Amino acid sequence: MSIGKDFLSRNFLEESIFWRQGRKGAKSILFDSELDWRELRVEVSQVIKAAEDGAESQRMTRHALSELFDELSSDLSKASSLLSVGMSSVDAPTIFKLLYVHVVNLIESLLSSILCRAIEGNQGLVGGFERFFLENGFSSGSDENWRKILSRKGLDSRGVCGSSFKNFSDIEFLFVRIFGEQFRSLNFTAIGSVFSRRDDLLVRYGKNIEGQPVQFTAEEVELVIATLRDFAVDLNISIYHSLFGDR
Repeated sequence: MSIGKDFLSRNFLEESIFWRQGRKGAKSILFDSELDWRELRVEVSQVIKAAEDGAESQRMTRHALSELFDELSSDLSKASSLLSVGMSSVDAPTIFKLLYVHVVNLIESLLSSILCRAIEGNQGLVGGFERFFLENGFSSGSDENWRKILSRKGLDSRGVCGSSFKNFSDIEFLFVRIFGEQFRSLNFTAIGSVFSRRDDLLVRYGKNIEGQPVQFTAEEVELVIATLRDFAVDLNISIYHSLFGDR
């Protein structure tokens, strides 16, 4: 038994003995029987186990979130290094496009992972999403996907997380619904435009909505990397305060 466990165990025993003395009016601290002792030891073990589980649950939550953001930071740094190397390549224009898509996919993956973990940790959220969808609907473009998901019999968090959060307006909506109205202060608009240009490459075959070819300079890609990094920092801080407050 660790020092912390031993301290908790001894103090809990002392307090329980004192309480039993007062309740029974006994002068002796001896228990009525061996059964009393065993019962008290079980109580102590349960209290210690509950305290350990609570601390471990909170530690794992913080660790999991921290790990996600650390991985993103590392991946963005690698992308920045690749950008520097690609600038001298004859295939630089293609490299810039690939890196742009890559870094946007990284932030999209981070956002989806956070949302899924939040949903998996609170099954009640699923019912809330279903009611909201039936009343208001999600953004046009993803209505059919969400309609299929939310109409499944026996809907659970795995069904929701089995979907992909591709539409940025849906991602923003879900973050506000899950973590609170304060998330509207995050600069989702800037990130939304970044997503839109990525979609120009993937969905519109490399052309914007005006039909013009999409090209990127090294400076533009570097700026996007910096923008995504800043957004991730703000997001991390906001989620931390939303979940843990000043604890």
